[in-house]
Amino acid sequence: MGFSIRRDSVENRVNVERRCIESFKKHSHDKRHLSILMMGVDSISRNNMIRYMPKTRHFLHENLSALDFLGYNKVADNTFLNIVPMTTGKFVHELPWNTSLTGVSFDQFDFIWNKFSERGYRTLYSEDASYGQTFDYEKAGFKKPTADYFDRPLSLALEGMHDIWNTNHHCVHARPETDIYLEYTRRFVHKFKTSPYFSFTFITRLTHDEVSNTKKADDLYFRFLEGLSKESTLNNTILLFYSDHGIRFGKFRQTFIGKIEERLPFLFIILPQWFKEKYPEIYQNLKINQQRLTTPFDIFETLTHILNFYTYDIQNSKKRPGLSLFNPIPETRRCEDANILPHWCTCATQHVLSTRDQTVTKPTEQ
Repeated sequence: MGFSIRRDSVENRVNVERRCIESFKKHSHDKRHLSILMMGVDSISRNNMIRYMPKTRHFLHENLSALDFLGYNKVADNTFLNIVPMTTGKFVHELPWNTSLTGVSFDQFDFIWNKFSERGYRTLYSEDASYGQTFDYEKAGFKKPTADYFDRPLSLALEGMHDIWNTNHHCVHARPETDIYLEYTRRFVHKFKTSPYFSFTFITRLTHDEVSNTKKADDLYFRFLEGLSKESTLNNTILLFYSDHGIRFGKFRQTFIGKIEERLPFLFIILPQWFKEKYPEIYQNLKINQQRLTTPFDIFETLTHILNFYTYDIQNSKKRPGLSLFNPIPETRRCEDANILPHWCTCATQHVLSTRDQTVTKPTEQ
């Protein structure tokens, strides 16, 4: 499988490399770098990850020494509303975009991968299910490829070939669609494992509609992570493996635990061994933060910290909504401190109300 690599009709693979090499030399403060591999999966709560993906979870803990963030809480409703804070550090309503601008593309927005690209990182952006992609569903998407390696042309072509799909549109002939996009990402990170890169992959279709389909994803993600480990691909890479939210509809969502799980996706972070040894304080902070309230805004701030590792200004960062996970998150942090909208806060206490309480009776009287 080849890569779709052009930002425009002129730049080719050679020019991408030349630009990245020159830019990285200009901005680099250290020969050793941290590449970024962001792997997102749609609609899997942390608890459903535990229930349905035991092989993947065991490999993350036992083989990759993954940090497991128990207090990771979404900040808004759906994928788009949580991915935007993760990749721009802002709520959607803070951007120059709203629902009346569905015909306006996202090319003008300053996503985090653009910041890394400016510093000489090769960039990849990959999503499956072309009809429902984060910035395309009921939106205008990107008019130009948003990364050096961009697979939307592939996803559009696959979607248009109706006779190649089977198994409820989850397989291309005998191959799971998810596996195609995992392989696309694997080849990219393997090719550039000694070079700085920023890879953003988000996979939706298999797990979006059915909770039980999560078990079908287990072996696919296990083999993907196992392959990265065997190829020593992660020696210079920080891997963020996460979900956007739990299942948002259906009978399970109507239960109390379903409501809680919807708000608590999973987040794992894997660091190279050399980084943990060179920066033990950062590693210790990350371990502490596994037990703290964290959000997609914190992922953005952590990526910003990595990008500006030697010049990161903690005081200036306080003007932004997230906290870098490289620094200790306060144990007393509350939802309002973390910019979690009240409806999505899982810290709220539950109270049993009388049927005569005004909160109950007032809506029925109107």
